[in-house]
Amino acid sequence: MSFLKKVWNHQIVQRTLYFFPLRLLVLHFKKNYILLFFWVALGSFATGAVGQGYGVPYLFWDPEYMGRVDFWSFMILGFALGGFIMAFHISSYIQNAYRFPFLATVSKPFFKYSLNNSIIPGIFLALYFYKIAEFQFKNELFLLENNLQVSSQIAWDMAGLVSGILLFMIPGHSYFLALSRNIFKVIGVSEEDLRKKDKKKKKTIQVLMQKNLEWRHVNAPRESDYEWKVVTYMVNWFKIGLTRDSDHYDKEVVQKVFRQNHMIAVVFEMVAVITFLIFGGYRETPTLNIPAGAIIFLTSTMVLMLTSAIHSALRGWSTIFLIVTIIGVHFLVYKGVLQYESRAYGMNYDDAPAIYNLDSLTNVQQSFTIYEKDVNHHHEILKKWKLKNTDRKSDKPKLVLVCVTGGGARSALWSYKVMQVADSITNGELMKHTQLISGASGGMFGLAYWRELYLRSQTDSTINLNSQEYVTRMGMDLLNPITTSLAVNDWFIRFQKFRDGTYIYSKDRGYALEKQFNDNTLGIVDKRLGDYAIPEQEALIPMMLFSPSIINDGRSLYICSQPIAHLTFNHPNILKGQALQSAVEFRRLLKNQDADNVWFSSVLRMNATFPFISPAVSLPSDPVIEVMDAGFRDTYGASLALKHLYAIRKWVEQNTSGVIILQIRDSKKIEPIGPNEMRSLFKMMSNPLGHIYDNLFVMQDYNNDDLTVYAQDWLNTDLEVIDLELTRPELEDISLSWHLTTKEKTIIERSAYNEKNQAAMKHLNELLLESK
Repeated sequence: MSFLKKVWNHQIVQRTLYFFPLRLLVLHFKKNYILLFFWVALGSFATGAVGQGYGVPYLFWDPEYMGRVDFWSFMILGFALGGFIMAFHISSYIQNAYRFPFLATVSKPFFKYSLNNSIIPGIFLALYFYKIAEFQFKNELFLLENNLQVSSQIAWDMAGLVSGILLFMIPGHSYFLALSRNIFKVIGVSEEDLRKKDKKKKKTIQVLMQKNLEWRHVNAPRESDYEWKVVTYMVNWFKIGLTRDSDHYDKEVVQKVFRQNHMIAVVFEMVAVITFLIFGGYRETPTLNIPAGAIIFLTSTMVLMLTSAIHSALRGWSTIFLIVTIIGVHFLVYKGVLQYESRAYGMNYDDAPAIYNLDSLTNVQQSFTIYEKDVNHHHEILKKWKLKNTDRKSDKPKLVLVCVTGGGARSALWSYKVMQVADSITNGELMKHTQLISGASGGMFGLAYWRELYLRSQTDSTINLNSQEYVTRMGMDLLNPITTSLAVNDWFIRFQKFRDGTYIYSKDRGYALEKQFNDNTLGIVDKRLGDYAIPEQEALIPMMLFSPSIINDGRSLYICSQPIAHLTFNHPNILKGQALQSAVEFRRLLKNQDADNVWFSSVLRMNATFPFISPAVSLPSDPVIEVMDAGFRDTYGASLALKHLYAIRKWVEQNTSGVIILQIRDSKKIEPIGPNEMRSLFKMMSNPLGHIYDNLFVMQDYNNDDLTVYAQDWLNTDLEVIDLELTRPELEDISLSWHLTTKEKTIIERSAYNEKNQAAMKHLNELLLESK
């Protein structure tokens, strides 16, 4: 035992075990859970451990500023990261400095504290730099000609990131160096003079120890919170020194040092909060629309400082304060004080809302008169569609229904690109023969853009539908403004408004999504739902049917510029039982709420509202209808297309030579059966519900195939399904996100030309030629 005690008390062991950086690391794990939480959360995103399937890490690995990813975008990102690192040091200093009284005796106390507090930021930066370099090498720079160019570009990007960090850290520490004091500055004497004076008088260590170090009441939460022993510390990056004993200094002097340095830190926190508010208020200014990753770092900085301030002020009461705050916020939300709605822009939320109940649905969905009127309306559209596709009255063209899958930006770009290639291969016959487009999420974004360009090309010869420019625009980023709005607006300061006619709406991340989509596409799709009524009615373009899911009761909300009672009709005499209304017609239910005036981009958004990424849309009804992504009912759009086909089947049988369902999918339809995953405690707890959710879209495929098989029986003409599938190399997944990497865009565009899809397009062309 004496040997172990001797080893323990050895000078080298003591200086190592009580090394200030190691003591701070242990302290963080023992007491500073809030500080650790922020590092774990940001580290999970910045390293891709969390959120990679939704593209969240791209915000940190591929920052975009003014439409470019370059030195400057990385520098802005680094500047924000530097602010977070500084906030970590400040919060840690405020909470923990009193435990290390030797800091009051050193010059530049905050700088030395930060230097010794850099283990956690250092580990984060090492992993972060590695992930950035790896991502850029594999996903953004793989098209460069040689490794030297790749290495140079990565080095340049990393230089921007480091420059940004230093650009914040150096002035920040200079601020503290200029204003902070150590004990010698407070006393007004030099260290040398004080040492000489100390030799002439007795130390008062024993006296202070008997008083339990009363000077610690500056921040000490309780008397049992003891001082942490430190023997050595980093004086600078290249020197390690021994700590100076501070017990013999007057307690009031030591207290004054810490109090003054804390005030300096408080001023710094106020500046950070004001900066955050500025970015929130002017986020739409192009030069202030900084990378979303930087906004996340900035948000984390503000929240860290606020929580740290609360924790420092309340100590043991901070948990109670948090619980009371949550209850208070819940009460305010419950009472409607803090209840925010994301609205469909262009609609009337000021006057009386639409009544949403079983009676209002029954009046429309069980009326034979309305049903027959709408079916006849679509027969008239079909007649005009037929005239466009035939030279003689006796000709019978093929009717094409396009069904497109959801899937964020990958589906948007894929649906646009594959439609462009297929229409080119068929010499424009595909769009002429297409009568209906249905689907979910991003796929409908891509086809809405394609359809509008097709419409304009009929009167504008300068529009080249095969132009690569349109493909490039369709693949532009949408995630950055959404995340920025979420961070600086939706959770904290949703005070910005905008006017549309006589209606006023709040700006949220739903608005950011729509605005950025319209900006990316140069405002081509910046129209109202009603603007498409005449072009669709005249068969100049195919109809588009949207079917977002109603959160309230699981029904579908069918949105189209044409009357579509034939899709919601459900009379009990036909059903031979109870009539269950499974869908609601948007334009009829909300006619008096200006349904035709709704922004077309809002319709696209309602059809693509994924939880947390974009907010659920509230409609002006009583009770309020909330809608979200159509994919929760049918991400492929096939069931809706078959519903429409069933209602017009008699006309189709007499006037067409058959029906083609062209399904544009962002994944393979038929996948091999894989091995069952190894059992684990988590799997045992989450199964079978976990597997059911994972296979949700596969089960929709099963249902759609069943419906298609049945359709072959009730449709007395040819029915053929052609799949165009986005394929990708093994181990190359494309995130379900509103952001695409350069590599992902390349994979998507090349997939349109692979052997399987080219064969499917050739077969499609042959079928269309048969109808001539």
